[in-house]
Amino acid sequence: MIAKMLTFAVSQGSGFVGGPIFPSLFIGGTAGVIVHQVIPGVPLGLACAAAKPAAPASG
Repeated sequence: MIAKMLTFAVSQGSGFVGGPIFPSLFIGGTAGVIVHQVIPGVPLGLACAAAKPAAPASG
């Protein structure tokens, strides 16, 4: 996830013509999987569903 965040920042800073939405959703989905791995009581579907919209909204 950290590598994806770094490559996203570099591509945005260098004038990459892609949009920020899909990379942000990928980062959010990965964060949801990490939350599920760290806190096993949180269902995977709930963690991913909560983290995906949170990533683009935070930026």
